[in-house]
Amino acid sequence: MASRCITFGICRFTYLDWLHTQEWTSRHKDARVDSWLMDVPGLYARRAPGNTCLSALHSNEEGREARNNSCGCGGVMRTAPLALLNQLHGYADGDKLYCDMCAAEAARITHKHPLGFIPSAILNDMLMQILEGIEGKEQRPEYFVERALQRLPEIVSEADEGKKYGELWPEEIRKQKRLISKALDLAFTDIEDHYAIENPSEVAGLAMRRWLSPSTALPSTGIPSRMPL
Repeated sequence: MASRCITFGICRFTYLDWLHTQEWTSRHKDARVDSWLMDVPGLYARRAPGNTCLSALHSNEEGREARNNSCGCGGVMRTAPLALLNQLHGYADGDKLYCDMCAAEAARITHKHPLGFIPSAILNDMLMQILEGIEGKEQRPEYFVERALQRLPEIVSEADEGKKYGELWPEEIRKQKRLISKALDLAFTDIEDHYAIENPSEVAGLAMRRWLSPSTALPSTGIPSRMPL
């Protein structure tokens, strides 16, 4: 796919420049330079880079594509700059789905499991919505998550080697949709975030009971909350 070729080339070399800053204390005299990152002194501080990113980029550095089954957060956490660049420079002539796929393919450089790179397309879509804004309206963050959830079939409709994302990984996309829906459910409760993350099944059941019958008083649960249950 076009976005895969372009993104893999540009981002791959830029990520390799970043890798250099994590392995040297200053720009090495023999280093290949593909971006201005190596000229930023503040980047030459090791910031606990993830093992998946490091091993994947070392493979790229040796001319090999990374091979892993990682669905960690190292890919999606790099998404925001792509949405910002698109907003500033209008890449792809306003083709938002193309930009969503570029975000996914950038994450896919290091994270090969579909749940490691598809979330980047979704987050990119959300960020582009936020940056564009809704004229005359102020929206809660959940609104943009819900919009992205509704648009998920479109977001994964770009073709990859002749097949759409949705055709290649239907079960993973269904799982992604369930995870986003569950996160939205939890966002509307007053349960402390750290407890919700550590105890997802228990909290999801409580959230569903409260959603189905919000006026019903529930027995004491021992679950820490922002406000009394």
